[in-house]
Amino acid sequence: SPLLQGLMLSLGSRIWLPSMKHILDFAWQSHAKQTKGALSAPYIYHPLAVCALVLKYGGSEAQAGGALLHDTISDEGASREKYTELFGSEIARYAFAFADPEIPNRATANWIDSKKAYLAKVSTLKADEILVIACEELHDLQEFVHDLKYKGGIAWDRHPVKRIDVFWYYRELLSIFNIHLRDEKPKLLVAEFATATSALKQLVS
Repeated sequence: SPLLQGLMLSLGSRIWLPSMKHILDFAWQSHAKQTKGALSAPYIYHPLAVCALVLKYGGSEAQAGGALLHDTISDEGASREKYTELFGSEIARYAFAFADPEIPNRATANWIDSKKAYLAKVSTLKADEILVIACEELHDLQEFVHDLKYKGGIAWDRHPVKRIDVFWYYRELLSIFNIHLRDEKPKLLVAEFATATSALKQLVS
């Protein structure tokens, strides 16, 4: 599309190799009919925003590629082997860092159980994978706080639990990020996440 071509030109060829255009095309098509958030914006804005955060906080091109693909793994239903074939092993590794962990009785598991399993999984990942996870969670949290401020209590409806439980989840993520993201730029990311978590706490209270 003309919009996609303009975006690619604006990003610059020194950073975005032809393989990255292939990744962006794939993500764009995967999310073409989806919307996200209170504004029902085209869904692609979310992986693009996460990709930008990865680059801002010191991530590599492979990490940025994984960020673009992170929500396609559930939408497309493809295997890690297929993504490795399409995009290479490193990009596939970052994308599949987002895969849901195996938990007993998933069909009957509640929100808390699912989040506990995900937190346990994230805590075992490598720091470079956690960076990509943290960028995605930061964007989601910032968007959530924004919706709470400007759309009111209806924003809570996306979570089937008490408000304090939502805050618990982000507080636990912050603890994991504090432990694993220690380099200079990732530490700034953790600081931003802490700020957003504090804002959510105030809204919960």
